[in-house]
Amino acid sequence: MSTPNKVHPTTVGGLDATKKLGVMVGELRYDLLVEVLQGLHSELIRQRDSDEGKGRARLASILDEAAGQLEGTMDSLDKAVSICQHYIDEEKKLAQ
Repeated sequence: MSTPNKVHPTTVGGLDATKKLGVMVGELRYDLLVEVLQGLHSELIRQRDSDEGKGRARLASILDEAAGQLEGTMDSLDKAVSICQHYIDEEKKLAQ
C-alpha cells in the first residue's frame, strides 16, 4: 500500500475535530443540521468514488454504507423539521 499524498484535516475552521465539535454541530437548528449532513453525505460519496477509482473497493464499500446510513439520519431529521417548522419559521423572522 502506498503512502497517501493527501492528509485529511484534523480541524474545521480552526476547531479541533472532537466530540465538542460534534455537539456544536448537533446544536444547530434542525433544518441547518440537515444541510450540514447533506454536505457530509456529498463528501462521503466523492471519497467513495475516488477510492473506488483507486482500486480501494473495501474502503469504497464502507464509505457507501456510511453515506446510506446518513440518508436515513437526514430523513429522520426532515421529519423533525416538519414537526418544528412553525418554530423554525418564527426564528427566521426574528433573525431578519
